[in-house]
Amino acid sequence: MNENERIKNLASYIVKIAKKQGKVSHLKLQKLLYYVDCWHHVFMDRPIFSENFQAWVHGPVLASIYKYYGPDLFADIAPIISNPDISWLSKEEKKLVDDVTDIYAEKTAYELECMTHAEAPWKKARKGLGASEKSRNPIDKSISARYYRKLLN
Repeated sequence: MNENERIKNLASYIVKIAKKQGKVSHLKLQKLLYYVDCWHHVFMDRPIFSENFQAWVHGPVLASIYKYYGPDLFADIAPIISNPDISWLSKEEKKLVDDVTDIYAEKTAYELECMTHAEAPWKKARKGLGASEKSRNPIDKSISARYYRKLLN
């Protein structure tokens, strides 16, 4: 399974988990994927996938997932794949995905957006840009990993 397929399957899996707690919008999914990737990097010493998140106006976005759900960030979404295959995740990785999703899915999409906007990785990627200025600047995964590791101390 190539990386794009893994991302689609993981996104679908996360939507399914998060829907147990209520509505999942495209915006919320993007933030959940971001936090899963960041915490995976912290605990597994590598990101869960290599594609970089981009520092868009409403927070981190994976362009490969954006193309499936399009510009309506606020509508309730369904999984891209009805029966996602996450067999490529180890038992520990699956538990991490489940735990991170459960914790962050309790928050609204807006709360998650505010959280990412207050954090150093997104701020650094958007340095010099206005609040509503479009950007495709990548969020550096090594900066994200260092930032979230520090939160553990």
